[in-house]
Amino acid sequence: MAMPKPSDPGASEGEGDWVNLHVCRRLKAKRILSGMTQDRLATSLGISQQQLQRYEAGKGRMTCSLIYRAALSLDVPIAYFFESIPLGDGEEPYRDVEKTALLIGRTVQDIPNAKIQKSLLDLVGVLALSANASE
Repeated sequence: MAMPKPSDPGASEGEGDWVNLHVCRRLKAKRILSGMTQDRLATSLGISQQQLQRYEAGKGRMTCSLIYRAALSLDVPIAYFFESIPLGDGEEPYRDVEKTALLIGRTVQDIPNAKIQKSLLDLVGVLALSANASE
């Protein structure tokens, strides 16, 4: 199977390629799930908070060395930033995950009781089904 070209799916003109967007979104998601502020991560990476904001929005391309430093700062393997990347033909590019969903996920992870975590997940599933049914 041939690798898709970075500019093929999901990137409209002037938006940057979808591989870069995927990496930047994974960076933002991991930072939020880790409870790390933009300021703290930017300092750790040796860049300004404004530059980190640009990366997280997909408006700048991260260098290999910056991805390496981000992996060290966020305590993840470098491969983390490329996980779930679409490789097959016709697959949709990675979709942005809203900050609220990430914060909910992080909060649920902090609950030490697995039964309560599962109950919350079940509750969210029921609420989603009921919300979709009423639309």
